[in-house]
Amino acid sequence: MQEPLSPDQILIRKLTEIVLANLGNEKFGVMELACEMKMSHYRLSRKLFLAKGEKVSQFIREIRLTEALKLLTSKDITASEASFKVGFSSPAYFNKCFHEYFGYPPGKVKKVEPDDNKLNETAAVNLKEELKITGNRKYTYSFPILIISVLILGAVSFLVYNKIHKSGQPDKLLSSEGRISVAIMPFLNMTRDSVFDIWQDGIQQNLISWLSNIEELKVRQVETITTLLKIEGVTDYASISPKIAGVVSKKLDAAIFIYGSIQKAGPDIRLNAHITGTQTGVVLRSFEIEAPYKDETIIDFTDSLRRRIADYLQISELITGNPELNSYQRITAKSPEALKFYLYGYRAYYKADWETAKNWFLKALTIDSNYVDAMSRVYQSYSHLGLMEQALPWLIKLYNKADNMPVIDQLYTKYLYAGIFEPTEVRIKYLRHLQDIDDKGNYHYMIGAMYVRSKQFEKAVPEHEKYLEISRKRGKEFLKDNWVYPALGEVYHLTGRYRKEKKLYKEAWKVNDDHKSVYFSWIIRDCGSLALTEGDTAAANKYIKEFISVRKENSYSEADILEGLGDMYWLAEKWDKGEEYYRKALSLEPENPARMNYLANLLIDKNRDLDEVAELMDKAMKLAPSIYDYYNYSDTRGWGLYKQGKYQEALEVLQKTLDEAPFKLFSIKSHLEEAKKAAMEMI
Repeated sequence: MQEPLSPDQILIRKLTEIVLANLGNEKFGVMELACEMKMSHYRLSRKLFLAKGEKVSQFIREIRLTEALKLLTSKDITASEASFKVGFSSPAYFNKCFHEYFGYPPGKVKKVEPDDNKLNETAAVNLKEELKITGNRKYTYSFPILIISVLILGAVSFLVYNKIHKSGQPDKLLSSEGRISVAIMPFLNMTRDSVFDIWQDGIQQNLISWLSNIEELKVRQVETITTLLKIEGVTDYASISPKIAGVVSKKLDAAIFIYGSIQKAGPDIRLNAHITGTQTGVVLRSFEIEAPYKDETIIDFTDSLRRRIADYLQISELITGNPELNSYQRITAKSPEALKFYLYGYRAYYKADWETAKNWFLKALTIDSNYVDAMSRVYQSYSHLGLMEQALPWLIKLYNKADNMPVIDQLYTKYLYAGIFEPTEVRIKYLRHLQDIDDKGNYHYMIGAMYVRSKQFEKAVPEHEKYLEISRKRGKEFLKDNWVYPALGEVYHLTGRYRKEKKLYKEAWKVNDDHKSVYFSWIIRDCGSLALTEGDTAAANKYIKEFISVRKENSYSEADILEGLGDMYWLAEKWDKGEEYYRKALSLEPENPARMNYLANLLIDKNRDLDEVAELMDKAMKLAPSIYDYYNYSDTRGWGLYKQGKYQEALEVLQKTLDEAPFKLFSIKSHLEEAKKAAMEMI
C-alpha cells in the first residue's frame, strides 16, 4: 500500500505541475508562480524553502534544465532550440546555467558515456538528497561594505592544496589529450624468498590492467615497458633503479611512473609504491601497506594499492585540469568523486549561488565525511544564506577536529571559529600566522576584509591591493569573478580614492567576460555608487538600468532589486534615497524579519530614526524563523537602545540575550560590554 503524500510533497508536486504547464513561457517567473498559487511571493518563498531548501527562482530554473536534458537526450534538436522550448530567453544564459548545474555544456549531452553512472545520475536528478532546512535570508551587518566583505570573505577563504602543485614543480601531468600518462614498472622482490618472484610481474600487470580502465589515465602497456627495460640492459628486476625507471618513462613520454617493492618483516609482508614525476625524479606520493602474510595477502594488497593509486591520480587530474586549484599545495579530499562534487560546489560558490554550492558540498561530505575543505564551505554557504542555525553546528564540528588537523588547516579552522566567537583582532592574528608559514593562500585579501569589518578602511586598502597584484601575476583565470574588485573598489570609495576606484572598475569590465552574472551585478552596483557620488546622473541612470536588468535575468525578486538599489545609494552617502529603497523593499515583504533587521542595523549605523528600531525588532522577533535569528534580532534591539542612550534598558536586554542564546556570539558579548560601561558611567 502506497503511503499518502506529505504536505511538502503535495506542495512540490503542485508547483512542478504549474511550472511544466508554463514551460515554454519565458516570462513565467517567481511572481507568476506565486500568483498561480494564490500566495504572496514571501509566503511562497518561505514554504518552498521549508519544504525543499530552495529559492523559488532556483526551483523553476532546475525544472527547466531537467526538461531540457530530457529533450536533448530524446530529440534531435540543438541546444538553442531546447533553451527556447523550456523558457530561456537567452541561449547563452541557458548554456551557462546548464553547464553549472550538470557539470558539462548542453552540446556534449549526447557524448556523455552512459555507464558513467554516479556522475551522470548526480547531474540528471534534482539533488534528491537535499536536506530540509528552515529560515530566511538574514544580514548580520548594517553597512553595505560590511555585507559584501562577509560575502566575499567566504568566497576566497579556502585551503585546497596538493604536493604535486608546489611552487617550482615543473612536472606537467596532463598530456595534450587532457589525460595523465603513466608507466608502471615491475615491483622488486626484496624478500629473498623466490615464492614472491611471480608477483613482481603480477602486481605490475594487475595495476596496468585495472588503471587502463580509467579514462583520465593513459597507461603504457607491459610489453613496451619490458622491451625498453631490456634495451637499457636490465636482465634482472633487482637491477631496476629509480634512475633507469625514469629513463624508460621518458622514452615512453609518461608524465609519471610507479615504482615499488615487496618486502618482508618477520611474519608481515609489506608492499611499497612510489609515484614519481618523470621530468624531475621527485616522489609525488608514496604508499605502504603491511599485514601478516597469508596466501591471499598479495592479492588483497594489490587491490588496496590500485584503489589508492587510482584515487590519487584521478584527484591529480582533476586538480591539474581545473585552474582554480592549480596554485595550491594540498588537497584534503581522499576521493576523486568527492573532489568532483566539491569542484561543482566551488564554481557555484564563486558565482554567489550559495544554495547550489551548499548542496554540492553536502554531497561531497556524504562520500568523504572528513573532507575539511567541504566542511568549511558548507558552513560558509549556510552563513551566506542567512541560515546560521544550520551553519554554526558545522563550524563547531570543524573546530572540534582542529587539534588533529595539519597546522595550516588547524589555524584556518580557528580563524573561522574566531570570526563568530572572538574579536576581529584574533582573526587577524591567525591570518598573519598563516601568512608566515604559507605564501600560497589568499591571506592579504582576508586580512583586508577583517579591517573592513572593524571599519579600519585605510588599513584594508594595502591588503586588498597586495592580493590584487598576486591575482594579476597568476593570470586572467584568477581575475575572473574575483571578489577583490568590488571589495577594493568599495574601500577606495570609502577613503575618497575615486580615481583609483574608476580605474579598477575598468579593469574588472575588461577581465570578466560574463557581465550578466550575479557576481558582476556587484561591479555594476558599485559603478553606480561612484557615478552618484561624482554627480554623473547620466552614468548613474545607465548603471541603475543595467543593475536592474542583470538582477532580473538572475531571477531576483523585486524586493531584492530594490534593496540592491538602496545599497547603491547608501554607499554613495545618499542616505535619504537609500532608506527610501530599503523601505520600499520591506513594504513588498512586510512579514520578512530579515529585511526588518537589515533596515534596523542601517538606521543604527547612521543614527537615523533610532526610536523605530525597537518596534521593528519586536515584530521581527515574533516572526523569527529560528532560535538563532530570534536572539540575533534581540541583540539588534538591545544595541538600538544603547545608541539611543537608554543604557540601563539596553543592558537588561543584552544580558538576557546572552544568557538565553544557545550560541554565545562575540557580537552579543561586545555589545553587552559597551552597555555595561555606559551604565556604570551613569551611576
